[in-house]
Formats: sequence, structure tokens, C-alpha cells
Amino acid sequence: MARFLFPLLVLSSLHAAPLKPLADAVGTEFVNPETHDRVSFLYTVRGVWGSREERRIAGWQNKESKRLMLDDGFLVGNDDKREPQPVELDQTIPAPPAPEEEDDPFPRMRENALGLGNSGAIPHAAWLAALGRDREATEVAKLIPENEETSPLETWQGQRVWFHFAAMVHAFMQEQDDEALAHGEFLAKRYPDLTRETYPQAADLVADLRRRKEAGEAPGEEAIGKLPEEAQIDSWIRRLEDINVMQSGQPGGVDLGEAAAVQALIRIGEPAMPKLIECFESDNRLTRSVHFWRDFHQSRTVLGVHEAALVAIMSILRTEFYSPAATGSNLTSSGPDRRAAVAGQLRTYWETYGAMDFPSRMMKILTDRSLLPEARREAASNLASPFAEQRLGTTVWTGSWKDPGGDNPWIKRFTDPPIHTAMLSALDDELAGIRREAKRRGEAKDDDEPVNIFGGGDRPVDVKAESRDAMDFYMWTLRKLGDPAAVDELRKRMAIATDPTIRAFIARSCDQLGDHDTLATFAKELAAGELDPPGANDRLSYPAAFDALVNAEDPKAADALVKTIEAGHPWRETGLKLLLTEISSFDDLKERMFYHPWCLAALARLLEDRSEWEEDDRICDAAARQLHVLLGNLKDKGYEPSDEALKALGKRVRRNLPYYRELDYYLYDSSGFATSGGRFLPILPPLGRAATALDVSEGKAHFHLENPANMPEFRLPLNAWWHPESGDKNERHEVVILQAERDADGGIRFGVSDGNGFHVVPDREIGVLYPIPDP
Repeated sequence: MARFLFPLLVLSSLHAAPLKPLADAVGTEFVNPETHDRVSFLYTVRGVWGSREERRIAGWQNKESKRLMLDDGFLVGNDDKREPQPVELDQTIPAPPAPEEEDDPFPRMRENALGLGNSGAIPHAAWLAALGRDREATEVAKLIPENEETSPLETWQGQRVWFHFAAMVHAFMQEQDDEALAHGEFLAKRYPDLTRETYPQAADLVADLRRRKEAGEAPGEEAIGKLPEEAQIDSWIRRLEDINVMQSGQPGGVDLGEAAAVQALIRIGEPAMPKLIECFESDNRLTRSVHFWRDFHQSRTVLGVHEAALVAIMSILRTEFYSPAATGSNLTSSGPDRRAAVAGQLRTYWETYGAMDFPSRMMKILTDRSLLPEARREAASNLASPFAEQRLGTTVWTGSWKDPGGDNPWIKRFTDPPIHTAMLSALDDELAGIRREAKRRGEAKDDDEPVNIFGGGDRPVDVKAESRDAMDFYMWTLRKLGDPAAVDELRKRMAIATDPTIRAFIARSCDQLGDHDTLATFAKELAAGELDPPGANDRLSYPAAFDALVNAEDPKAADALVKTIEAGHPWRETGLKLLLTEISSFDDLKERMFYHPWCLAALARLLEDRSEWEEDDRICDAAARQLHVLLGNLKDKGYEPSDEALKALGKRVRRNLPYYRELDYYLYDSSGFATSGGRFLPILPPLGRAATALDVSEGKAHFHLENPANMPEFRLPLNAWWHPESGDKNERHEVVILQAERDADGGIRFGVSDGNGFHVVPDREIGVLYPIPDP
């Protein structure tokens, strides 16, 4: 299949494709111009995102039957509605691309997304050669992209197979089954071998389309709800073929769990399991949902009904039997062998555990030392979350997790062993397995060795990284479980742990389970520099300490983190690297750190540090730039403040530290994504009177008016739309109103933040006000 994807466009005056094979294919591969008239007509182009576009394209009309067709002879149908108009063949010859177009891949990518391709020169060269116009045919042949692996005729065939396969899939998605079937049957007749090689699912889709023509109407959702439970299960499984959930992005996943039929089966729960397993094993119907890597990539997978059944099964059992290996992965395209393997796992699982209720099943799995670590982790997570509503998916970034929380009733139910003891035993078994595997394969000694969690093969095992991963997970489940009885065992482990990351994990769990002394001890050790410093490539120790201390019951625990950036502290280098380098939304570890006001306190302290950071840069200047980014005031990326400005900035930040709140909570842009301007807003307490210049200088207000009147009555902060008079008439910004003052003329001046700075604006520029719920 890959040989037909994105042939490089290489034009040369010395290159011309051989004409005889193309001319000989006229009448078979290409419409015969002697028996047909060149015309243009309206043609419906459908896309994988549900688009539908009427284009006027060039095609042919049979001189006798007057039937309209594409260049390859495909009959388009609905001839009377296509408004055919005669055109000359010479008018439809493709023009050479302009120089700026040759290196621009996007037009070709957009056409590929619609199933179209850059094949116009190939049939025109064939037609001209067949008509005896060899000189013109030779010139047109020079426009044919060179491809060392395929001839022009093979390139044409590959493009037509993609065109018709994509058209079939896109029409099927839009429930245009007759149109889809016409494309599929054309492929089966014209290119059976090539279609089977490049798009093996085409035959399955043709079979499904034919089946649907014979099938009757399924019961409606309202009617299904009135049926007995057994009949409801049958009806909902039948309705799985109607699922038409669209992919969420590219790359992205198709969340089959959003479909009504899948959700209904999940609500029915375990009584539906036997028939769902049977459906997964043997049901070969297709849904109307399509998964793909990128829309311009020449591949589409229509997801099978069995994949929707698996989403329901995994969500009911809260157990994962399949997970995608990559952004373009799905179970349907994994093939029958993978499906059979998963079916076997389902049968074995249900025969082994189906008679047990859910918590007993999870406890049985958690305590079974013969099972893989992944299975025991999953059981631990489920036991820690009795009220969770989990929906698992089969493509990337799908599924959902909702956990309202509450006292765990299973803690009292299981006492031999208690759940927390079983979790720690599973942790110990996993740690022992990591050591055994390291003994077999060798141990990675350097910090820069790749982390190989549950990895196979013969690569050395990074014992430290994998042990940290296991400890991190099980400490999370213990916190989630919420059983204070685990504290005694955690203290014992803390007494022998030397890895600062492991100590941070344990201290955090102890603190959240009611033992605050263990965390306080950890904070003192960190502040005093008594813990081993992170290695050069250790990206976990600092964030682990951060997570433990900023989530502590005692808000002052985070003060220990600020100590780590002081001169002479063994953790200083690591702390500075994290705090002073670029804030990236793609780095989860740093992302967490820059969403907590602690980073403001640390950076404010670094404003006083005049030592060198990097070449021609000081620590104080780097800290100032970070603060301007975090507070949304950065006007120029090259901004370097004077010493006087550094002092003023530090004073302002320290003064407002108690009032900084995450900007994302207060301000979202119209697309629903958090603003990219700043990250923190100072939500100052109300004065209850008009602000003065002294209030501003003392940090009690953002601005003041020279001649204020009585205070306007607003409960701040508020969200609003700001329409700047100086901007375009359609320009508007979502803002947070932080302060309001009334001037002597009775007008109101609002102090607002749009995430990129603070502005004082008149009330006439402010649109609808709406309240913000308390955090």
C-alpha cells in the first residue's frame, strides 16, 4: 500500500512517461474519448469529518446513452441533477504548478483528505496519445510525478483505488449506502486484487452494505426501554451497527462509549456479559464510525460492532483487555488473530470470575501472585474507587472516569487480608519482579538509561525508575483507599527508604491518611539538604517532593521547596533548571509545578539572586521573565528588567502571594481552552470603598480614580466580554473583572485582566457580566 502514498512531485523537461502503455489502457482504465464527450458536471465530494461539498468537475458523457461518468468510467448516477456542460479536452489539461506550489504539500494533503489525488496528467497523456496527438501527449506526460517504484499506470490505479475506497467510506459514514455500495462494487470489479492488497476492509464494507439492504428496521430507543431485560440486551446489541460517533481530532480516538447503545448496555451491566462476549467473538457487522491516523493519510478503518461490544464489556468489568499501541491503532484493524486472542481472554476471565461480585473479583485478582503486575494494579485501583464510573476505550484518548468519592465500604468487608495489606503485598511482589528481571537482563546504571516499565526484550532494567513507578502507583491507591490503618506499615517503609523520591511518595500518603509528622520530617530533611540530590537526568525527584509538599495538610510545608533554590543547597541546580527554563504544556512534570502559587514565591526570591545563570544571563533576569509569563504581563520576550524594576516586581509578587489564584479557573477563551496568556490572577479582597493612590501603592487595589464617586455594587470577580473601541468592530476578549470604580460623572471604570495584562476600561466597552462560582 505504501508505494502509492504521497509520490514526490519531481518535474523535469527531460522526463516524459512512456506513452504506449497509457494509450493502450484507453477504453479499459480510461474512458474512450472517441465514444464519449468531455463535459463538466456537479459531483458530491464527502469528507471524513462529515463534510459534503458540491463541486463542478470534468468528466465524460456517453454519446449514445448520455450517462455521466468519471475519468475511469465510474457511473456517477443522478444524471439529470448534475447540470452537465460541454468542455474541450484541452481545457481540462492540468497546468504546471507555480514555483511556490511545488514545495507546498498542503493542497495535496487537503485533496487526499477528501479521497482525491493529483492524477490529472496521467489520463490526459493517455487520451492525447490515443487521439494521435503525440507531441501534446509528450508535453503533458512531463507533468506526471516521477516514481521509481511504480509506473504511471500503476500510480493511476493506486490513486483510483484510494479515491473509490475513501468515497465509499465517507458516503457510508453519512448513511448514503447506495452511493457507498456503487463505489465498493466498482472496486471489486475493476481492481479486485489491488483493493484486497491495499484496503482489505473494502470487501467487508461491501458485504455489510449488502446486508443492511436486506435487514429490517431496528426498534427505537424508546421502544427498547419497554422490553424485558433480555430483549433489551438483544435490541441494544443490534443497534450497535447504528453507532456513528466521529473521531475527536487528528490524531485522535473514536469514543464508542458515547453511543447510546453502548451506554445502555453498560447500565444493564453484568447480565449483558454473556451476549456481549458472544457478539465480540462472532459478530462481523460494522458500525458507521471511522478511525484514522490523519485525514490526509490514505487509510480509513470502519470500526466493527465487536469493538463497540468490547468497549461495553471493559466498562462493565472495569478491566482492560485491549489498549491501542499508537495514535492510529484500533482493534478492528488489528486483525482476526488479535480479536480471537482477546475473545479467549474474555472467556477465561468470565469463566473464572463471573460468579463473583465485583469487589470479591477485584480482591481475588489483587491477591493472586501468579497474575501480571498490570492486572493487580487495575484491581487495586478499582478497590480504591468503589463509586467510580469508568468507561474504557479502544482508541487513543477515549473513555472517561468519574469518581464522586465517599467512604469506602469495602475496607470493613475485607479483613483477611485487609485491602491495604493486599496492595502493599502486590507492590512488594512487583518490586521483587523488577529485581529478578534486572538480574536476568542486567541493570541500567546510568540515569540516562531509558525507562522500561514492564518492558520485554533484553534491554537493561532501570531498577530505580521502575521501582519508583510501582511505588508511585500503589501510594496513590492507598491514598485513594483512605484507610488510616496503612500508616503503621508506611512508617516502617519510610524508616528504611533512602531514595528521596520514594520517601516523598510515602510521606505524601502518610500525610493524607492522617500522619502529618512523617511529612513534616520529610520537609525538614529536604530544607536542610539532608536528602540525596537528584541525578543529572532525574526528572522525578523534584516533582515528587513538590507533589508531596504542596498537597500537604499544612500549607507551610511548601516552604521547604523554596529552601532548595538557595545558594549551597544540593538540590539547587535541579530546582533552577525546572524553574527557569521554558514553561511547556508538553512537560507534565513542569506543568504541575507552574500551576501552583509556590512557583511565584520561589521566583520572587530568585529576583534577588544576581549570580550568573547562563551565558550573558543572570538568575534574577531569568526569574523575572518567568514571572512576567506566569502573570500575563510579558510584552517582549527579550525583556530584561533593571535592578529597580526587579525590586518592584519582587515586592508586588510577595505582596500578592496570598491572593494569587489560577487564571484557568477564572478565564477561558471562547474555544473552551484555557488562555495562553498568564497563569495567575491576584484576586484582592474588596475594600468596601473607593480605592486611593495609597491603596494601589500598598497592593490593596489595582487602580484608583482621581475623583471617585460612590462605590458601584458588584460582587467581584466577574467574567465579561470586553469590546475595545480601538479595535475591530467584531473584536472581543473574555476578561475577568477584578475591580470596579465609579467616576465623578457616574460612569464605571472596570479593572480587567484578559490573561495578557491588566486594563482599565469604561463600562461602555464591557458586554454581558456573568458570575464566577467560588472555587
